[in-house]
Amino acid sequence: MAAGNNQEKAAADLMVDTQDKPAIVVAKEVIPAYRHRDPLNNIHSKDFVQKYRMQLIRKVADPDPLFDLLLHKKVLSDHSYSEIKALPTDEKKMSKLLMGPYLEAKPACDIVYDFLKKEQPYLVFDLLQK
Repeated sequence: MAAGNNQEKAAADLMVDTQDKPAIVVAKEVIPAYRHRDPLNNIHSKDFVQKYRMQLIRKVADPDPLFDLLLHKKVLSDHSYSEIKALPTDEKKMSKLLMGPYLEAKPACDIVYDFLKKEQPYLVFDLLQK
């Protein structure tokens, strides 16, 4: 009985907190994973990066703007950024990024996934169709 009361109270609190808010705002508050899941492809950004790591290493063209963004967002330190940028090929740069510890956290994967969807949408589409 106490569990039912707790659920009713939580539901009542939720109803009060969500009044006069658009449905999308409510969804983002109620479903914490919402921001990390692409609604069109039903995949988490971290799952995307992990699943397609090898293809991304080979296929991402001109990754330098991505590295710049990751430095700006503090995913990469100045030292890591310099190490990656010093590598001779885009494939080696992407390998260092994707095989290293830099993308362990979901927010870092969100940045990469969002960047790729915006800057290289055909690559993302192609990978998701496989």
